[in-house]
Amino acid sequence: MKNIQLEKAFSRRQEGLLKLRESGTNCYRLFSKGYDGEVPVSFDVFGDVIILNYYEGEYSASVEEFRPWAKLALELTQSQSVYLKSALKDRSQERANNPMYDLKPWMGVASQESVEVSENGVKYLIRPYDGYQVGLFMDQRENRRTLARAAKGKRVLNLFAYTGAFSVACAMAGAEAVTSVDVSKKVLKWADANFALNGLEKFPHQRRPDDAVSFLKRAARRSERYGLIIIDPPSFSRSDSGVFSVEKDWKTLLKSAVAVLEPGGTLFFSSNFRGWEQEDAVDIMYQWAESMSFDAEDGSVPFDFNLGEPGYPLLSVFLRKS
Repeated sequence: MKNIQLEKAFSRRQEGLLKLRESGTNCYRLFSKGYDGEVPVSFDVFGDVIILNYYEGEYSASVEEFRPWAKLALELTQSQSVYLKSALKDRSQERANNPMYDLKPWMGVASQESVEVSENGVKYLIRPYDGYQVGLFMDQRENRRTLARAAKGKRVLNLFAYTGAFSVACAMAGAEAVTSVDVSKKVLKWADANFALNGLEKFPHQRRPDDAVSFLKRAARRSERYGLIIIDPPSFSRSDSGVFSVEKDWKTLLKSAVAVLEPGGTLFFSSNFRGWEQEDAVDIMYQWAESMSFDAEDGSVPFDFNLGEPGYPLLSVFLRKS
């Protein structure tokens, strides 16, 4: 496989990467599958760590064919290590010796368990070998910036909070208080670490180990209200309360969120569910917004993910009461 595609990808990003560095960002997508080339890989840079995402079963190329690419990526970005993530369509087929939990990198020197990175001047901890995800979804970079601006002086509710990236960004931008809800106590502790990393130990941040729908029902009974509600759910999840499917449950979720939204508040919804046709999903979301008397505005995809072209599988919409 010729890695000239990787060189071109790096070259076409130079102007944008300079702006990212000036904004206090040292993590970005170096090579985006389907936009920079029709190959089954993407390269993500997190400080001096590179994550190679290999989309197993797509095209005929094996991951070993991309070792020269990984070597070049280290040279171009002056990074230290490359960790491999295999994006399996069926995770039940995950191998016992999965390298995603291996301290030893696919290439380069071993990384620390937690690595500090920055985005828009906010610091986050990523973990290169702690499973499928590293702790920061970079394709939400521009949406995080927009939400941070909207958060000043508001009570913020972050549902499906994961490691609290949205929560920390809003707190740093002057939110009055932030509540982070996630079923996983592990990721909420990770969120606490991200708050501490930014000197926010005394910030009024409440973390709630709960499923979003149950939390919203109780919040409505308590007459709680929030000026900004962030909803970025997984496509599918299980908890003690049952199974959540964004395809089936998004309307119920949004209606429950509206019940605790302050008058004039903002609701942000995002999903990377691959089962939706992008244009159809946007149309459906706008129709729902109109039926609920909300103004709708599209979110943004960072330039390094889609090169300014349509079709990237991230639905994101800002909803404000008309």
